[in-house]
Amino acid sequence: MNKMKSRFYLILAIIWTLLIFIVSSIPSNELQKVEENTWIGTLRKVLLDPVMHFVEFAVLAFFLVNAFANAGETDKTRILKRVLFIGISIAVIDEVHQCFIPLRNFQFGDIIMDSMGVSLAGAACLFFKR
Repeated sequence: MNKMKSRFYLILAIIWTLLIFIVSSIPSNELQKVEENTWIGTLRKVLLDPVMHFVEFAVLAFFLVNAFANAGETDKTRILKRVLFIGISIAVIDEVHQCFIPLRNFQFGDIIMDSMGVSLAGAACLFFKR
């Protein structure tokens, strides 16, 4: 059990979550201009956007798994359940939050990619943990 490491990863998870919300609070004026060009907008929506959502929540899962594992929790199933609950909750709250940002909206597909990122990264981190 390493409480300092646990706190460190918890602080990183909180900072990362704040960054997720800060970035999603930016009105998408620039994105809308890019999407007017059909092939660039399609490429962004189909490839870049889902990958970004997956990666940002994979990083969050890494921080959360390490925070719980270093806090002394040894039950990997319990850690994964907590990571999934927190990660998916943040994903849903972030999408609802975007309903109140100009030129942003709720997208269920983003929640799916966020959930996949937190699920796969959380499971992988626990699989490779001793």
